[in-house]
Amino acid sequence: MPTPQIPSVLVSRPIRVVRPRDLGDLYVNPSSELARLANQGAVRRIARGYYALVPAESVGDPGWRPTIEALALGVAVADYGADRVALMGPSAARLHGALPRAVALGSAAVPKQRPPLATRWGRIGFHTRDVARLDLEHVVTALASGYQTTVEQTILELARWADAWDVTTGMISEAIETLAGRADWSLIRELALEQGERAAYVRAGWVAYPAVPETPHLQVRGPVRSHGLGPSRPVPAGRFPIEQ
Repeated sequence: MPTPQIPSVLVSRPIRVVRPRDLGDLYVNPSSELARLANQGAVRRIARGYYALVPAESVGDPGWRPTIEALALGVAVADYGADRVALMGPSAARLHGALPRAVALGSAAVPKQRPPLATRWGRIGFHTRDVARLDLEHVVTALASGYQTTVEQTILELARWADAWDVTTGMISEAIETLAGRADWSLIRELALEQGERAAYVRAGWVAYPAVPETPHLQVRGPVRSHGLGPSRPVPAGRFPIEQ
């Protein structure tokens, strides 16, 4: 196979997810050009309208594949810009080392509602959030640089939407407990108050109890639904107002 002729503008492109409209100034028919590069192994088709640039050392290697977390961030950054999106939920937990098993689900916070995107390597779910209100940290993936939620924000997000993530609640519980010992619980409490997530905080503290028996107290009105989450060992009666 001949060496693909990759335009220098693509080689140096910081965002490694490319859409045909990104190449409108280079080619009369960008879709055809991307299809050609895909046939030569220089890009991988992610989904309709999205391609991933293959690293130079892996061009032509059919075994190269991006992680679903890199795909989620790359697509989100390509569509909305790095300052308006962030990896969250299971994707952030995965990059924080709290989900040891890879999942075929990418999760990104984006500024407006949109349907999930099915890719060759898993499904990307988009969650409408104002990322300016989230506690974030910088992250670099193979396809884009951007942001992900911090350990503290990730715990709160996992507990908030515990029954909505496309992974088992057992995996969510495990991720929260794994992150619990690394977290600043005073900060989690502060974030919960700022973001109106009192129930999520109580739920997270309940799950985290085996790792962190004493978390800062936060008053809630009435019982909090567990949403299927649970600690790995029993919690003293009355310690958390959880309704299972």
